[in-house]
Amino acid sequence: MLVERIPVGPLQVNCYLVAHPETREAIIVDPGDEPERISARIRELGLKPLRIVNTHCHFDHVLGVQALKEEYSIPFWIPRGEEALLALAPQVAAEWLGRFLAAAPEADALISEGQNIAPPGLSLVVYEAPGHSPNGCVFIGEGVCFSGDVVFAGSIGRYDLPGADFNVLMQSIRRIFLPLPDETVIYPGHGPPTTMRQERMWNPFIQALEHGEE
Repeated sequence: MLVERIPVGPLQVNCYLVAHPETREAIIVDPGDEPERISARIRELGLKPLRIVNTHCHFDHVLGVQALKEEYSIPFWIPRGEEALLALAPQVAAEWLGRFLAAAPEADALISEGQNIAPPGLSLVVYEAPGHSPNGCVFIGEGVCFSGDVVFAGSIGRYDLPGADFNVLMQSIRRIFLPLPDETVIYPGHGPPTTMRQERMWNPFIQALEHGEE
């Protein structure tokens, strides 16, 4: 699996290009902004985008979607249950960044637990992980986890936003992340990649869960 991380926008959202190394068929994960930079890297790597797939629909993760949809004539997949959050993206982008969108990008399909969203020949399975957002997801397979804003290096996603819930977030982390092997590489929505081994050593939220605390 080829994984390319491109931090974009004022909030430095990690957009990921995930591709089959031989066919070069790819998905675009969380194109939060700067679609021209994402497109330039797609061309440099010789990739063939099949679709855009978002872990969740906070405004900072969707600002680059529409331009990429149009450029590559590809569909946009979002987690089932995030539709209302997507619809709010223009309003929240205006409030936070002074960015004015004509409309939120239109979702072409809703993904849910158990679905494989990877390019053909690869496996990335959807796991529903609410708590940071109403029904955000993470994608796991091939020894990696795209964790969205659920788990970061040394921390977890915010739980003080509308639709967020600390207890629900911790339940999602317990269910999905604690069983992962130590060598699993975690690609978060913001910040550097990490591994489950590192998170077991340094992330206080993971440590609390492993010791039966919350």
